[in-house]
Amino acid sequence: MATAMAGSDLTVKRGNKKFIKEAKGVAALEFNFEGATFDDKMPLTDKYPDIALLQKLAWDGFVEEFNDRCKNLQVVPDIDKVDYKISMKVTKIDHFVNVMGFIPRLCVRAWGTVTITDAKTGEVVLEVYVDEIDGGANPLSGRSFQRLL
Repeated sequence: MATAMAGSDLTVKRGNKKFIKEAKGVAALEFNFEGATFDDKMPLTDKYPDIALLQKLAWDGFVEEFNDRCKNLQVVPDIDKVDYKISMKVTKIDHFVNVMGFIPRLCVRAWGTVTITDAKTGEVVLEVYVDEIDGGANPLSGRSFQRLL
């Protein structure tokens, strides 16, 4: 998430983007695909009927990358003992073909909002609007969404 903050495809709506680099503790992560569309043409569930699998792939990929990059703030699976809650509301997903490298591959772009709240007070400490960010590999593979944020 820290590397994506420098991009023009993210807009801080509330809080300070330095929060990610300065925060210490552990966070819970939740993806919300409710009402999301695929390419603005169909419900996401028409393209990916197994939303539970999509959520697991997104969670696994994001956590691996986030925890590797952010040493002071780590995402953990135990939602009862966290300092922060990260909610990712995905509003749209579509595909594109990445032709960089030796082998073209199908990748994902995503739109939505990331909201980080203090788990004890419920105060929003950071809210970021995501406008067409490369989400990495096709979500049908095991490394999906690892670069969503």
